[in-house]
Amino acid sequence: KANLQKFKKALESDEDEKFWQGFLKENSWMLGTSSVEILAERRLDIKHEIDFPIKVEGGFMDIVEIKKPSFPFWVLMKDGNYYKYRGKHLIPSLELQGAIAQTTKYILQAEKGLDSKDYIETHDGIVPLKPRGLIIYGRSRNWTTEEWKAFRLLNDELHTVQIITFDHL
Repeated sequence: KANLQKFKKALESDEDEKFWQGFLKENSWMLGTSSVEILAERRLDIKHEIDFPIKVEGGFMDIVEIKKPSFPFWVLMKDGNYYKYRGKHLIPSLELQGAIAQTTKYILQAEKGLDSKDYIETHDGIVPLKPRGLIIYGRSRNWTTEEWKAFRLLNDELHTVQIITFDHL
């Protein structure tokens, strides 16, 4: 119960990514049942460090990227309304598009270590075979049916990455 209160308070105070990394490390059960443990080694290589490499069932690795709960999910216009492509389609915000690009780059970098004994040894024997990405981003608590449909379509188009909001946790 104390962790739930801490979670709610952190959402209200818009804690940063570093806070969420620590919180989710202490409460890794929030990431789902296939997450076995969070790996200590966060570096994929000399240039890339991920938020959360997690060991999943079967001894494989997935990648979790955490952003802030306050980041807007959809592109907003100056008047506060959503921008809709051709007047019909919601578009992921630029920050979310960046998180998707970042996560797919991390997946590519992790896959390069598939045949590297050194890489596998430094990652506790975890094999980076087809890692999946999970992005925790924004909030969905007051979404309309239109937003939920757009969210569903967005996740359907992403083949190696899934997006959830902090409200899904």
